[in-house]
Amino acid sequence: MKGTDILVVGGGNSGAQIAVELAKDNNVTIAVGHKFKFLPLKFLGRSIFSWLEIFGLLYAGTDTLKGKWFRKQNDPIFGKELKSLIRNKKVDVKPKVTHVVNTEVHFIDKSWNKYTSIIWATGFVPYYDWINIKGVISNDGKPIHNRGITNINGLYFIGIPWQYQRGSGLICGVSLDSKYLVSTIISNVSKNK
Repeated sequence: MKGTDILVVGGGNSGAQIAVELAKDNNVTIAVGHKFKFLPLKFLGRSIFSWLEIFGLLYAGTDTLKGKWFRKQNDPIFGKELKSLIRNKKVDVKPKVTHVVNTEVHFIDKSWNKYTSIIWATGFVPYYDWINIKGVISNDGKPIHNRGITNINGLYFIGIPWQYQRGSGLICGVSLDSKYLVSTIISNVSKNK
């Protein structure tokens, strides 16, 4: 792929990291549907995640004031590499993609361009319709649970964004939910013996 015209579709952290890596040897464009918000990886010599923890945001509960505020915020891009590449015209930014015909990509601003490669880094949307158990999935398609515990004996969820706190869907925070679930599961197994 070296020296090619590459489009990265998606402006989250994965898309940003992919664009940064590819920009070393390629002409890279990133298409996003929102404005970028960048946070440094370090601030005053400490990890930004350390600051989020200090201010009670990294593990803010879903029902707390901090958690409710934080849920309304767009996820930032961590690190400033992409911002620097954009400023130095090493990565071009285009608006949202509307459609693609072969290698021709059309954008919401009515512009279009051809690319050698297109990488879709558009994130994911959880899909639970395959769970066909009454009372487990709500009408809006989300698991019905309290901290990952369902009303069905032996059925639990883990790793859901905002399952109980901001870090629930992150590697750094899923362990807190896991510890809670494991103790609940062990307690339930002991009761049923």
